[in-house]
Amino acid sequence: MMAGHVAARLLTYIFFVTSILSLGQFYHLGLTTSSYIVARRFSLGHQRVKLPILKWSKHGVTTISLPDVRYAVGEVFALRCGDIHPHPGPRSTLKSSVNGTRTQANKCSITQDSRNRNHYLTVAHLNVRSMASRENFHLIEQIVVNYDIFTISETWLDPSVYDSDLNIPGYILIRQDRGPQKKGGGLIVYAKSKFKVSVLDTWSSVSEYNFQQLWLKVQCRKFRSFLLCTVYRPPDAPISFLEDLTKTVVESLLQGVTVVLLGDLNCDVLGNGPDGRALNDFCLRFNLAQMVKSPTRVTETSKSIIDVVLTTNESIISSCDVKVCAVSDHNLVCMSMKLKTPRSRYAYTTTRSYKHYDTNKFLSDLECVPFHMVEFFNDLDDRVYAFNCLFLEALNDHAPIKRIKIKSKPNPFISPEIKHLMNTRDTWHKSAIKSGDKLHWNAYRFFRQEVKREIRLAEMEHVRSELRNTNGNTNSIWKIINRVIPNNNSSSLMTVEDSYALANNFNEFYTNVGPTAAKKASALASEHGLIFHDDINQHLTSISDEDSAKFRFHSVTEEDVLKIIKNLPSNKAPGYDKVTARALKASSPVTVPIIANLINGSFSHNTFPNAWKMAEVIPIQKSGDYEDPANTRPVSLLPIVSKVCERSALSQFRDFLDSNGIIHHSQSGNRKLHSTETALLHYTDELLKNMDDKKISVIVLLDMSKAFDSIRHDLLINKLYKLGVSFAACSWFLSYLSQRMQVVKIEDSLSEPLPLKAGVPQGSILGPVLFTLYVNDLLQVPKRCRALGYVDDTKVFMALPSSQLPEAVTAVNQDLRDISSWCCAHSLLINPDKTKLIFVGVPQLTRSISTLPPVMLLGKEVKPSTVTKDLGVHIDCHLNYNEHIAKSVSTCTYMLRRVNRIKHLLDRKTLVFLMNAFIFSRLYYCSTVWSNTTKENIKKLQLIQNFACRIVLGLKKYDHITEGLKSLNWLNVNDRLLLNDLLMVHKCIHNLIPSYLTGKFTQRSKIHGRNTRGSGELDLPSCRLRTGQRSFAFRGAKLYNNLPNEIKQTFDIKKFKAKVRNYLLNL
Repeated sequence: MMAGHVAARLLTYIFFVTSILSLGQFYHLGLTTSSYIVARRFSLGHQRVKLPILKWSKHGVTTISLPDVRYAVGEVFALRCGDIHPHPGPRSTLKSSVNGTRTQANKCSITQDSRNRNHYLTVAHLNVRSMASRENFHLIEQIVVNYDIFTISETWLDPSVYDSDLNIPGYILIRQDRGPQKKGGGLIVYAKSKFKVSVLDTWSSVSEYNFQQLWLKVQCRKFRSFLLCTVYRPPDAPISFLEDLTKTVVESLLQGVTVVLLGDLNCDVLGNGPDGRALNDFCLRFNLAQMVKSPTRVTETSKSIIDVVLTTNESIISSCDVKVCAVSDHNLVCMSMKLKTPRSRYAYTTTRSYKHYDTNKFLSDLECVPFHMVEFFNDLDDRVYAFNCLFLEALNDHAPIKRIKIKSKPNPFISPEIKHLMNTRDTWHKSAIKSGDKLHWNAYRFFRQEVKREIRLAEMEHVRSELRNTNGNTNSIWKIINRVIPNNNSSSLMTVEDSYALANNFNEFYTNVGPTAAKKASALASEHGLIFHDDINQHLTSISDEDSAKFRFHSVTEEDVLKIIKNLPSNKAPGYDKVTARALKASSPVTVPIIANLINGSFSHNTFPNAWKMAEVIPIQKSGDYEDPANTRPVSLLPIVSKVCERSALSQFRDFLDSNGIIHHSQSGNRKLHSTETALLHYTDELLKNMDDKKISVIVLLDMSKAFDSIRHDLLINKLYKLGVSFAACSWFLSYLSQRMQVVKIEDSLSEPLPLKAGVPQGSILGPVLFTLYVNDLLQVPKRCRALGYVDDTKVFMALPSSQLPEAVTAVNQDLRDISSWCCAHSLLINPDKTKLIFVGVPQLTRSISTLPPVMLLGKEVKPSTVTKDLGVHIDCHLNYNEHIAKSVSTCTYMLRRVNRIKHLLDRKTLVFLMNAFIFSRLYYCSTVWSNTTKENIKKLQLIQNFACRIVLGLKKYDHITEGLKSLNWLNVNDRLLLNDLLMVHKCIHNLIPSYLTGKFTQRSKIHGRNTRGSGELDLPSCRLRTGQRSFAFRGAKLYNNLPNEIKQTFDIKKFKAKVRNYLLNL
């Protein structure tokens, strides 16, 4: 097999050489040497094949040496012919321009003249004819970094390629694809992050004949902004595209600023065709100057200017050049604008350097630190301060905090050999353009493919080498995966001019989010006359600590603290003090007694140390203007030792909550054995029961704005006391919540600290549980409807026959008013615009719904929907889950396409790991809720699994998939859904699940008390319709009864899963 593959590659190579020899033009090439060598390096898996060396003379082939084929890493030899330099590299050559003058033509990879780059803004455009492959992107990336703004046409991208796959460090990315159902086209603009760039959406468009225009407003420091438009017109688009362009150009001219329009219009202004004449007339009509004078596309038979630069202000263009570019069949168009650009600023980060860190030496030094001095202080804050000083002084000696310049090397795998090969390719390209010789064009195409091949192999070897060096460490593997498949939602803020001022603005915004929401809630209460009667304003100061209370904090042991420290995740970012989990774990033999003492001091003094209350907030950009804090998501980082204290408190507090059943039974958030799947399963089973009873369910899903940030501390503490928390513990919680400070970090600048006056700490351990307790009694407010909650997601619903739906809507409106009153009294802001309403029932009943009174919330009507998203699952009005399956298939397809682009970089083991993490976790999310969907939907999911299998095994489209699934030991989709259902039933039977699900299954022996053959089986609930049989209670019991007794008698969940899996595989 291997020998046949080698022979095929040899024949391909010999055919290429003989095709060149057959041209018979060697004598006319101006050869200056007596012999020439053509050699290339072929790839064969991970090995290389050294091919024959052909020596040529002026009179033809004199020698053909065929050495033995052996698997070794061969050298890359330059293809030398004619007057090509034996070591081609980045150098300038003379070429003739259109007007016959001699000009310098630099390669597109050479940087601009340093003097111009310091003062002028550089803009370039290139038609790349696809950025879909990673090899093309890496080649284009090498060019982009030499310009301030780089525009690209014909990207050929679709939504399966995320923006994060195309990011270039230091650049903003603006993108316009042709459309999900249209191939080809596409525009991208890269602009250095030092510029403020905004997209003009009202002008940007894709026409029905695929003419694209992307309008941007670019702001330079101390200069007026200018408008930049990137365009692309397909060759088959009618000349009437100029009508669309006319509309936007007229609007842009009214702005009174410089307009620059560049791109590929496929109108040859060098010739005298109708398209070129139409474009010239267009320029004359609007007084636009066309700056490109040299051919932008040169082939063996033609030259044309189809890539243009049009501007309203010719004097602002310092120069406009056309440069030979071997990446595409179009040349690079570049220009310098007489606009001073902001000085390039390096990005810095402050972090601990573990370059010279040695754990043993660190521990040895810690043992010499006088930590006993901590006990000399009575005040807890002083003791924590002393510990921090002593610990940080030792840590700084071994892992100092350094301000490090971020040096991004975008393509570390591009070696000098590959750069040498790129130089050879570029040299042949220039020779081909200059001479027009077919031999030179063939050589250029040959080396162009070689460059792509070598980049592909080099990246593969680089990534696989990194994977081998991880030694199976999951965190290290994820770092590599996130680099080759970056998260599209993890982009941090861009470089800004004054990061310190921006950080202060962001901090001001973040600290006012909660109070602003509370004020809006209060205003809504006044506007709608909402009054909620409760003793929520009771003051705790009047309560004595001698009152009987159920919960008090007790001391923790060193073993408890050590266990918490060992379980700290090592991949989390450190807090304000830059102490990492790695350092704390390493120091645990010495520091655990001191930390345990500090935690016990915190509990006994009812005080949470101030040093543990400082948070560092990192803004993560979501979309839109990155200088607008509303377009960001704040991530709060807390000191690592504070999390140890919080975890100790939570462990004790959760035991108290669980043992006393304090949290409402309909609240599924932040509770043991509870999950989104159990919450949805309980909810949808009740909806199916209502459908079986011929009822229609009216469901309202409430949306709260900034709920975590707007909690009132005084109300929360009073609620805790009512729940049985002692006055001393309440004082500790009040200390934990109050006097908190935070700073915002943007780039390497920290804002001034500001206090947080409301809300629970973001990123904390206790915060989610405290919020759950704050809204705990909200589920008791509705008196007519059922209420279910999952942290801040609350829904109310009611089921009645279709004839009584008006009464149901009236009852829902009354409960919504009561809920609104409760929320406003608790400073929680309900958003009516994002609140959803849906009616669920069998199709015959929902179609017959008559005109109903509107559902009102805070004076706004809530319009009914046919589908709504609840806890990640799309719930439709008939519970057929067609929309959910379609969304899952779409998401997984896009993700698989991303994986398919980089599959050659990863080995099979990593690909399987990737499929489980990225694909199957999404595909089977909450599968017990929707596994009763139609067979057609199951087939759609099976196609996704087949696609994943083909990627892992490298199978082709029409290869049989069954054996592939078996080789990977994967259950098919239908069997995997059965496995998940049976696991949930097993958990219900053995009380490993919330109580609202355990009561769904009852053994027959417990019903009739007789010992019969089927007494060990589960009882099947009676159902009137087939809809009722879709419920989990019915289908789960039926599936479980069909299992062999040996499997049903297995208690351990892992062993049960393994036995069921083997049982399904062998069916």
